[in-house]
Amino acid sequence: MDYGEKIKVILLPAIIFVVFVLLDYLIGLTVIVHEFGHAFTCNLIGGKILNLEAERTGGKVECYFGREIESYKLVIFYLAGILAELTLALIFLAIPYTSHIGGYLTFMIGWSWFFGSYAKDFEIIPFLLIFPVRFLVLVLSVVVYIISWIITFRYWEKL
Repeated sequence: MDYGEKIKVILLPAIIFVVFVLLDYLIGLTVIVHEFGHAFTCNLIGGKILNLEAERTGGKVECYFGREIESYKLVIFYLAGILAELTLALIFLAIPYTSHIGGYLTFMIGWSWFFGSYAKDFEIIPFLLIFPVRFLVLVLSVVVYIISWIITFRYWEKL
């Protein structure tokens, strides 16, 4: 591989990564996906969205059910935000040339989980908030992040 090809293998994924991270930072792309997950699930389980807020640094969905709902539906509603983020991460991980974006999203889920950003979502399942679980999720997300970059570079070398 000559020098120009090596630059392409390193530079193109890095540019894609920087653009995605800037979009995420500037418009809160992952926050929008997270809150959309809650809103979609609210409608899916028979609720009505009273309020939907999504800002760059966080958001909130108020869902009105009008009656007592089954506890499993409430659990699904609370976990829907992180599941939406994880789904987006898995989509990017499945595409070889963008797997580093999926790795980044996975890492951000682990980071947010570890530092308590999902505390409101997980209050219904306190087990997910204990330190060993949070630490394990963070370590696994770092491993996925590193592997995703390795996969990305291997596929960009094939171009």
